[in-house]
Amino acid sequence: KRQTNHLINILLIKVEEAKHSGLRMLMGEAILRVYSYFPLYVSLGNPKLRKLLVDTSMSIDWRRWRTPIDDILNDMLGGLKLSPSQRLVQGLVEISKGHPLILLRKLDVMADILESDALAGHAKGTSRVRIQAENTGLPIVAHYKGEERKI
Repeated sequence: KRQTNHLINILLIKVEEAKHSGLRMLMGEAILRVYSYFPLYVSLGNPKLRKLLVDTSMSIDWRRWRTPIDDILNDMLGGLKLSPSQRLVQGLVEISKGHPLILLRKLDVMADILESDALAGHAKGTSRVRIQAENTGLPIVAHYKGEERKI
């Protein structure tokens, strides 16, 4: 862990010293690559490092890079899809606090889970149904206890 943070600090110094933007970008990509390989060993306490990681992650497509946390996230999201539980959600929250960039790469999976949850059909033993609606961007009018409300 100490060697990884030492390497990151050396690369951060090189980024600050670099005069050419291409070299800065290359160093930023190297730091992002080290972070993706060793996310548990990189300390994100340095604001310059966090900013560089965010800037670099927006300029290159690194979503397909593998990280050691990916298997954990995939298992948690798969479990959440099958049977949602507060423990799984809390685990995802903890990972998002420590490694937000890595969790952001899974937003498409999370969106699919939320969409499939919203498209549920008839509930067993009842006549209730969830209805899929199109988002028009305008408030929807609902009637509740004789009053008209916008939701």
